[in-house]
Amino acid sequence: MKPAKRFVILLTDFGLTDGYVGTMKGVISSISPEVTVYDLIHEIPPQDIEAAAVVLSSSYRFFPRQSIFVAVVDPGVGSERAIIALKTDSYIFLAPDNGLLSLIAERENVRSVVKVVNKKYFLKDVSSTFHGRDIFAPVAGYLSLGVRMEEIGEPVQDITKLSLSEVRIAPRRSLTGRVIYIDRFGNIMTNISEKNFLSFTEGDKTQKMVAEIKRKTVTKFVNHYNQGLPGELIMLMGSSGYLEISINKGRAGDMLKTSPGDMVEIKWLN
Repeated sequence: MKPAKRFVILLTDFGLTDGYVGTMKGVISSISPEVTVYDLIHEIPPQDIEAAAVVLSSSYRFFPRQSIFVAVVDPGVGSERAIIALKTDSYIFLAPDNGLLSLIAERENVRSVVKVVNKKYFLKDVSSTFHGRDIFAPVAGYLSLGVRMEEIGEPVQDITKLSLSEVRIAPRRSLTGRVIYIDRFGNIMTNISEKNFLSFTEGDKTQKMVAEIKRKTVTKFVNHYNQGLPGELIMLMGSSGYLEISINKGRAGDMLKTSPGDMVEIKWLN
């Protein structure tokens, strides 16, 4: 039986003004000429591991089964941090062990995780500053050819976790989270998941409440952006599954001058 066609999906903070992404694609295609390489995003804010984790976790399900995701947001490149490959029922994820795969590990049935150590599958000369080219890309190429996880590394039991899912809930009083990402439209994404929100509201999104962020109060919860008046601050569940604070036809992130890490508090409206 002919093996299923594989896809390699790239997520990085490299941007597109340099040759880094193109070079990675060249390495992958040199090893696996038949593989299809897609770009998920290359404009993750530099070194922003949390943003990468959120974008990856909200996107991966919409790609074909057996896709290989290569996520390179790697402030520790060249250090002792490990590179891991994580296999679920449907996908393989290749990333530095810096927390980038935290949400994947929470949401998916993880079948195996290995620390990538077999230099047979690296480029011959590995630089200390561009592991995307010298390790991630060739390993992805070989995985797309059917090389097994056990061949590229050694099993590990635990991976580094971020505190993305940590929110504080005081029943019928407050729900406290923080900003984790601001997209190119200026929408402010928080770490308050729909599950967190529904738990706090006791399953009723119509409950009267307000959000407080940067000394501003948001009073309107909507189902889509256009339910807000032009220029009005609104809150809604975004496509990522997290609570967003937005402005209809505006940029909430700019208006509020917020950044990742800022606190967001949801309160009952008295």
